[in-house]
Amino acid sequence: MIPKFASEGAAKACELRNRDTSLPMAIASPCTKVCTIEERSGLCLGCGRTLDEIAHWTSLGESERSRIMTELPRRRAAHGIATVETSVPESAG
Repeated sequence: MIPKFASEGAAKACELRNRDTSLPMAIASPCTKVCTIEERSGLCLGCGRTLDEIAHWTSLGESERSRIMTELPRRRAAHGIATVETSVPESAG
C-alpha cells in the first residue's frame, strides 16, 4: 500500500529517507565561524587549525580529524589563543 502524505514535501522527504542511505554524514568540526589567521603562529584565531588543516578538513580521515581536534586545546594554549565561545551547534561547523 502506498502511504498518503499531507503535502508533496512530506512525500518527497519520505522518498529521500527510503532511498540510498549513503548520503554523507555531517563531519565534526572545531570551526567557530571566526576565521582569522594569526600571522605569527599561522593558526586560526577561531578554531586553532592551520590553513592547510582547514583546506583539507573534509578530505582527512576521521582518525586524523580526531587527532587534530584533541590537539587543539594544547596548541591554542601554547600560542596564547583564547577559546572562542560560540552558539554554533557542533554539527553545523
